[in-house]
Amino acid sequence: DVDGKATFQKVPSGQYTLKVSYVGYETYTSLLRVDKDLTLSIQLVPTSLALKEVVVTAKTKTSGASTASVIGRQAIDHLQASSLADIMQLIPGKVMTNTDLTQQSNLQLRTLRNNNTSAFGSSIVVDGVPLSNNGQLTQGQFSSATFVGTDLRQIAADNIDNVEVVRGIPSAEYGDLTSGLVIVHSKMGVTPWQLKAKVNPVMTNASLTKGFSLNKAGIMNVNFDYAKAWGDPRQKTRSFDRYTFNLGYSYDISKQWHTETKFRMLSARDWTGNDPDAKQDGSDTKNQTLNFGMTHNGRISVDKRFMRMLNYTVGISYGGVDNVQTRYVPVSTGLLPILTSRETGYFNVPWKTQSYLATGRTESRPGNVYAKLSDTFYFKMGKTRQNIKAGLEYHYDWNNGRGYYNDVDSLPLRPNSNGRPRAFNDVPGLHQLAAFAEDNFLWNINKVNRLNVNFGLRFTTMQPFSNVATASLSPRLNVSFSATRWLDIRGGIGLNSKTPGLAYLYPDSKYDDRVVANYMPQSDRAAQLLAYHTQAYTVPYSKDLKNATTTKVEFGLDIKLRGGRRLSLLAYQDRTPNGFGSVSDFMVYPYSIYTPAQGLNITPGSATTIDYTNPYRTLDVFMTTGRVGNTNTTVNKGVEFDFD
Repeated sequence: DVDGKATFQKVPSGQYTLKVSYVGYETYTSLLRVDKDLTLSIQLVPTSLALKEVVVTAKTKTSGASTASVIGRQAIDHLQASSLADIMQLIPGKVMTNTDLTQQSNLQLRTLRNNNTSAFGSSIVVDGVPLSNNGQLTQGQFSSATFVGTDLRQIAADNIDNVEVVRGIPSAEYGDLTSGLVIVHSKMGVTPWQLKAKVNPVMTNASLTKGFSLNKAGIMNVNFDYAKAWGDPRQKTRSFDRYTFNLGYSYDISKQWHTETKFRMLSARDWTGNDPDAKQDGSDTKNQTLNFGMTHNGRISVDKRFMRMLNYTVGISYGGVDNVQTRYVPVSTGLLPILTSRETGYFNVPWKTQSYLATGRTESRPGNVYAKLSDTFYFKMGKTRQNIKAGLEYHYDWNNGRGYYNDVDSLPLRPNSNGRPRAFNDVPGLHQLAAFAEDNFLWNINKVNRLNVNFGLRFTTMQPFSNVATASLSPRLNVSFSATRWLDIRGGIGLNSKTPGLAYLYPDSKYDDRVVANYMPQSDRAAQLLAYHTQAYTVPYSKDLKNATTTKVEFGLDIKLRGGRRLSLLAYQDRTPNGFGSVSDFMVYPYSIYTPAQGLNITPGSATTIDYTNPYRTLDVFMTTGRVGNTNTTVNKGVEFDFD
């Protein structure tokens, strides 16, 4: 409460580990034997790099059954991180890279090669709400190189209190996963004024943070962060600007009901162009992001037998990504057809004989609504304890942006089959409904041997009650056994299920263009004619597309050595047999060719016309439909080594 007093009621007798944490202070840990009422007075030590011993690495989490690491505020400060991307350098299984804020960064744990499924990146959960990228849409044909992961640069580091990274089999509470789970906790509590600045040849980063006590009215936290980065200080051809504002409010409605509400604003701008010292031709690329988000978390201490703690989370976010690309479109073959038709048929096509300056824009407006309700209760029977959690979850993603379009339709940025405009607001939203339950079973066999079993089950349905409805069941099991005083054995097996997202579920239309007439007399420009047949295929949705399911298996040994040292070895395998990929189905269609010998009506000095009833030749050709399916198989395996 406001006086710093906490009460735990109806705690069964036994031995417990008590942990006390607060923003800006070291975590207090103590072993307690509870067999009567206890009154404890605990004083926390402020966090500082001047302490005798500080943890500046990712610390293996030993309280849970899943393979996970925890990164505290000290490690973040020591690393001088400017974003969540920098913090992830401390995690085992993360490929090491140089810090570059001018390049988009997503996280893929235990993954060496990007593919259509892992492109979604690891799930990033900030203050209980996933940063969903399911609402991201693309223009053009399906591509394995399409980046749809959460951009870690957008999460400033100075407002983060701690980060937990789950590399193994996560709790059934979390879903919509690919290669891992990152749980971010932002600062919430009374803190002094903090002004930080980091300056180096490629980046400037400054932040201002303060936590205010409003006495009985609650606690308010404020954070403002600014970052400016250049790709190369010698040639300023890439830059990144970021402004973030975070406002948090914590309030106890009653002694049993605690709430935390947080508001976030992000403004970011990517720019790529010519060096200021070079000749300016007007070509550049700008990507402007503006996002707003609000989360509300509450926990109610009900203290009933089957409802000890009731937790709920509500989150909503909405934003915009505006990409503007201006460049010269080259004419390499002497004649460039301008293909713009989005319907099937025969069309006279204009052309260009010299390069031109074109501008294309993509207006994306993704948003999502998230809600979760969970109930926690526990039992104790003899030497066993069971901590049970069950809940429901709802997720809705949409995108009502204008999509891709050209400033001038007659001067398209990509004048070919991949350059047609696409409206994002025509795509339906994506609904997900999930239910989960898990039991954390602990058996203290004797003073040495202890068995911990975490079993969970998660059921997810995508687009329920629609023609693309699909469901997935994800059982998860983690087991750890203390064989001796110095050896713990652990292992697990579980399934993760990843929603395909709107980009894969509703891909863009496919276009196939064929020349049907090409009559270009140099001495008679009025008679010149270029005609194409366009075959348009619109995929209403990717039929039979299911969630990608990853089976994760791991086995490890934790060896306790003298002097508090510890050695961990873990072998793992992640197998995804039904990842997302192109489907090789195709369609056959006819089109005709017209030549001066047959089919073209040529009158010198006048426009040439086509007699569509008198073709020179008719051909049957095929084209792929562009549909996405579960056609990709990926296996990731490796060994993790951790020595403390």
